[in-house]
Amino acid sequence: ARTPSVFPLLSCGDCKGQVSFGCFAAGFFPQPAFITWEGVASGESLSFPEVAMAKSQFGLSSRVIMDAEKAKNGKFVCQVQHRSSNLKEEIK
Repeated sequence: ARTPSVFPLLSCGDCKGQVSFGCFAAGFFPQPAFITWEGVASGESLSFPEVAMAKSQFGLSSRVIMDAEKAKNGKFVCQVQHRSSNLKEEIK
């Protein structure tokens, strides 16, 4: 099993009162992996299907869109679950 590398994804700013951010887990094997969020309400996140990468590895991403006011003082943590490990990455 290969452990994923986890990368935070940040938008460049405020778009009509909303912010977006995400998480990308790359380089894991085998499938599946799952992304969940701490500090994010149900319905605010969207996970995309796993994609094949080079050397029989896979990638997975998830994004969150929420009101900028709600996000201002929040703490948001991307959690990646895979058979090889459980990883957390705080979005700052």
